[in-house]
Amino acid sequence: MTKGDFMSREVILNIPMPETQYTSSWITRGAGLLFTSHAPMHPDGTMSTDNIENQLILMFTNLQKTLEAAESSNDNVLQIIIYLTDPEYSKALNEIYPQFFAPPLS
Repeated sequence: MTKGDFMSREVILNIPMPETQYTSSWITRGAGLLFTSHAPMHPDGTMSTDNIENQLILMFTNLQKTLEAAESSNDNVLQIIIYLTDPEYSKALNEIYPQFFAPPLS
């Protein structure tokens, strides 16, 4: 990898995610890493207002689809930062997270 390659940035466009009104891309490759952020968004672009379990499943499913479109997978995830609006949601997160990520969990 040359210095130019290290500094280059590629927005990955061929992903199965809806267009949004936000100014960020779903997934960007740079410095040999993938950077992405997600929310519980339905394929039609609307945000889920369902229960926390279904929102988490939708969010992780969207992340998985996006990683696959970038020729990667959940197995390559190094860190996930999740913002929960209620501490009680931690229980649901702890139950659903292992359905998408194998130990050791990041």
